[in-house]
Amino acid sequence: IDLAKKLTQIGEYERYFNNQIYKYNSYMRAVDSIIHFNDKINNESQIKELKGVGKSISKKIKEYIHNGKIKELEQVFLKELVLNR
Repeated sequence: IDLAKKLTQIGEYERYFNNQIYKYNSYMRAVDSIIHFNDKINNESQIKELKGVGKSISKKIKEYIHNGKIKELEQVFLKELVLNR
């Protein structure tokens, strides 16, 4: 669920701050696929089984599997922190 939450946050950022509805929709399809997957995503081979996950989101999932975080999301939070000072 943590992975799904992180991807949702990126999707919402794309929608509300970058006005990228198609990217938001892609993230939401991936989140739906992760939520309905029968197991926790913890290795790269499982990514291929997720419906609606393209190369870009797949790369972020791999990053999360290996590091427990997604660099792009950390950059978004840092940017928001700086802008809201």
